[in-house]
Amino acid sequence: MTEKKINIKLIPVKAHYFFFNAAGSALVPFLPVMGKQMGISAEAVGIVYAVAPIAGCVAKPFFGLVADRLKKRKKTFLFFLLLALTSSLSFSFLPQVQPERPVIFECGSMGTNYLLQSGGAPASCTAERSLDNIKRKSTSSQNHNSTTQSLVEDDEELCHIDCQIYSFLDGIKFCYNLRKLNVNDLPEPCKGTANPVLANVDKNGIYDETEAFSIRHNISEVTSSSVGVHEDNNQQLMVQPEPYILNFEVILKMPSTVLLKDTIFLHVDRISFHPGNGKFKQFSCNERTRLTKCFVNCSDHTQLNKRLERVLEEPEVFESSTFWLYGALVVLAFAAIAVSNSISDALCFQILGNSTTY
Repeated sequence: MTEKKINIKLIPVKAHYFFFNAAGSALVPFLPVMGKQMGISAEAVGIVYAVAPIAGCVAKPFFGLVADRLKKRKKTFLFFLLLALTSSLSFSFLPQVQPERPVIFECGSMGTNYLLQSGGAPASCTAERSLDNIKRKSTSSQNHNSTTQSLVEDDEELCHIDCQIYSFLDGIKFCYNLRKLNVNDLPEPCKGTANPVLANVDKNGIYDETEAFSIRHNISEVTSSSVGVHEDNNQQLMVQPEPYILNFEVILKMPSTVLLKDTIFLHVDRISFHPGNGKFKQFSCNERTRLTKCFVNCSDHTQLNKRLERVLEEPEVFESSTFWLYGALVVLAFAAIAVSNSISDALCFQILGNSTTY
């Protein structure tokens, strides 16, 4: 039996391949995750990853030919190795999008009001265990202010909601469906001089042409004065571009939390459209109404806040500088890794020569 010997001179070559491939396998799988954390959509990340390998395929023969013609293999190898390192480190300097907690506020006609969020983890054993943890209060209610602390029971959670209302029509519909409430319990945009507006607008937001002037006159009472208003072909009022922010507080009944497929339903037991006054009431809308652009903060329930966190995608991703920087760095990293890997193979065979001892 022949004794196998290790060629000590080749240890640097072996170390290079080990650490080079180890670093690449640790970095490349996480690049799409980084893109997601920057608010880049899955489709946009897919486009980047379709282009990046092509860039690597083109760069390898081109720069390999340049290195051979100039007889500068080692310098070319070190340059692209440094370029791969620099481009990989540059990802850490790209801006990260802070996660938010987007929800839909659904006001039901039978007193069943919910906060709901879709797109989370689908129903599974792990998701069910996570849901059980959410149903239990993670901390005591000691952080609630003195006004609300006595109103929140052990199986309930106080949450603050901010809803963005971009459309005057949506605001009118929401106020219209709250008309069963006492005037003092209504949100501020639905009070006071807004009542004549509601008197002349039906549930679909359609108004009589003769009342258009009086409605416009009261718009500043319904929305912020900076919002521009115009009339479309169907004689419906819209607002653009700044939203009205509707702030209110809700008390969630945590044991009633339900997970259906990938949608979580949080049962809203009581609500106050005047945050901080401690006057929470149960109510229902005339018809089911939704506010679709809302954000929730349950400051005393860390697990619930964490469960609802989402990184919102850029609406116009191809106009975002972050997308183009991310795409350029991915393409550059792929090309640099491909070229350095190709030239390192050539250098390795040059060092090995006709040797049979490795």
